Amino acid sequence: MPINKSKTAKIISVTNQKGGVGKTTTTINLAAALSELKKKVLIIDLDPQGNASTGLGVEVGDRELSTYEFLVEGVPLEKVAMETEISGLSIVPATIDLSSADIDLISNEKRSHLLHEALRKKQENKQKYDYILIDCCLLYTSDAADEGLGV
Repeated sequence: MPINKSKTAKIISVTNQKGGVGKTTTTINLAAALSELKKKVLIIDLDPQGNASTGLGVEVGDRELSTYEFLVEGVPLEKVAMETEISGLSIVPATIDLSSADIDLISNEKRSHLLHEALRKKQENKQKYDYILIDCCLLYTSDAADEGLGV
């Protein structure tokens, strides 16, 4: 299927400065609803606990590549995104490795722009999906807001 050059994904970051308020639940339910409307949706799980990944049936043992490899090591999106059981819904799963990303990137002056840059790397990243939903944990909430990705 050819890529529609004029289409660009809408990016929605689900953030809150408090834990336990339903960020992951909101992300999964919004993604499922959009998929039901025949939209192509990608969730980027930025929580090292990986609850969005688990909630969509991606077992920890099946997460060979994750958000960590996408952000820190520069692995292309098409290699880290996994299809879920919901038609039209993919996820970049998280693993506990993500919890060390801040330490690994301490000397990188552009660390707060990594997600933005990773998504912009190839225009196809934004053209393959109608929506990209970012499930943020507390550590990444302020970075997402600083980047203008918050809702």
